[in-house]
Amino acid sequence: MRQVSFSGNIHQSGRKLFRQGKKKMSPLAVSPVSLSSLGTGRTGRLHEARLDDQSVNLLRALGLAPTDAFRLCKAGDPCILQVGGTRIGVSRAVASEIYVIPDRAPV
Repeated sequence: MRQVSFSGNIHQSGRKLFRQGKKKMSPLAVSPVSLSSLGTGRTGRLHEARLDDQSVNLLRALGLAPTDAFRLCKAGDPCILQVGGTRIGVSRAVASEIYVIPDRAPV
């Protein structure tokens, strides 16, 4: 199983699946967490997926990209997230291998 970073870095492989634009990325203010540990209603952006190539390609085809924000509609099994106008359901096992940068929690 490969660890694929949505920011353009791929560990254990030389092929890039996601290309990073020319603008510089700022250091992360919040550490990545697994999608399965995020609470319902929270928002964030994708960071990396520790999944096989086929699963990563499917996530990309469904519209999950590091530049797009998502909202977690339902935690659990299945985990349901909304990207734009699309809702996507993934199993808890898959959600535990997807790492996200959560937006700051409302105060």
